[in-house]
Amino acid sequence: MTFPFPTSALFPSLCHWVRQRRWFPGEDDTPISLVDVSQWPLPDEDEHAPSPRTRVFSVVLGAGEALLFVPLVVTGQRPDSETAVIAHIEDQWVVDGPQHPATIRAWAMRARSQATMPNEVYSSLCVAAANARMLTGEQSNSSVLVPTDSGPRLIKFYRVLQPGIHPELEVTLALGRAGWSHVSAPQAYSLATIPGHADSALEVILSPFVTDVDDGFEFFTSLAAADADPREPAYSLGEVIASMHRALAEEFGAHPSASGAEIARRVKIGIAAAAAEVAEITPDIVAGLNARLDKLASFDELPQLIRIHGDLHLGQTLHGDSWHVLDFEGEPMRPLDERRRPDFAARDVAGMLRSFSYAAAQVGVDEHANLHDPHDTAEIPVVSAVGVQSRLVHERSVEWERAAREAFIEGYVAGGHLSEGERLLIEALMVEKAAYETVYEHRFRPGWLRIPLGALREFAGLER
Repeated sequence: MTFPFPTSALFPSLCHWVRQRRWFPGEDDTPISLVDVSQWPLPDEDEHAPSPRTRVFSVVLGAGEALLFVPLVVTGQRPDSETAVIAHIEDQWVVDGPQHPATIRAWAMRARSQATMPNEVYSSLCVAAANARMLTGEQSNSSVLVPTDSGPRLIKFYRVLQPGIHPELEVTLALGRAGWSHVSAPQAYSLATIPGHADSALEVILSPFVTDVDDGFEFFTSLAAADADPREPAYSLGEVIASMHRALAEEFGAHPSASGAEIARRVKIGIAAAAAEVAEITPDIVAGLNARLDKLASFDELPQLIRIHGDLHLGQTLHGDSWHVLDFEGEPMRPLDERRRPDFAARDVAGMLRSFSYAAAQVGVDEHANLHDPHDTAEIPVVSAVGVQSRLVHERSVEWERAAREAFIEGYVAGGHLSEGERLLIEALMVEKAAYETVYEHRFRPGWLRIPLGALREFAGLER
């Protein structure tokens, strides 16, 4: 079923709106095509259903190689929020689906038809849809908070569809089966069938919303800004991540790993590429890093590969009475097969340790930026310009970061210790990530280049 007006009347406005979204993966000149349009039925028996003139559509667009998921509501009633409006055609308003309660009800019916949603969840969503609100601040997805009578729930709409088994669904379901309590296991989901693709794609997922928590990165940056001791929460976070890796190994098994020489060679290639673009990565830094990597190359046996989070940093955690871990989809722009591939648990550890480096940059800073938001291009306040005072602040920042990293590792090993090979592997993966960060910051946020560059200097045995 198609729109109640010519598609050609909507398409230019829809393309313009899509290009302005933070989740749009293309450039200004990326061609956009219409791949599929289907209508989602609304519950006939629902006393809270909107007027008969309201319709919900699932639209799939092609943007270069990407497939975009754009739920739309077409209604004769003017929406309350002007920001949700995409177009006004004839006497119909075209609205961004996640921002309209009709989409919540239609999706609940869709998930129930796919046998993934319990009846009691379905009923509570339909009743509470009118009070749903879309959250802000996300880059790759759109999330809607629904305050149901059995507790708040979060509906995540995946804006980029990828046919195949999605790690977010696969991993969170597995952790739920394992009884791992630090994840919000899915309560329902729906899959999209896309013309020309044999595999379905995850389009929407529903999970409990965790309340009374702070964003993990914001929590640690607040500690850093106050120069407060990070060791206790960092230790407990290390314990939680270790338990996550144990649960993942039990659910998905372990696999043979690469040799230290292979890892060292790959990281050296990344360093050389970064140095070719970023002049601040000087020859003495490269030489020091390569010498450090040569130590890893002598290890033939490294820890086995397991399923991991894949994109772990402090911003993927929530701090409250306990720690919660979010967003198991991996790096969104990588192919699903790559994201589902077993890897070193040390990669997650390295990502978390690098995140402490960014949090530590806030020591002595009253107003801190969200350093994990790639769209936040504000300059980091300079705390190491000149003089004794700035030098003291820099030293406190280094000490704070070291304390947080050491406490995290202590919690991760829980009374044990890292082997020499594990320690060198974590360092190598931290170097790999810091090299990537220098290129990113050089291109997009040059005022922040000093953060990963200081890490590379430290690993190279030079003064930060």
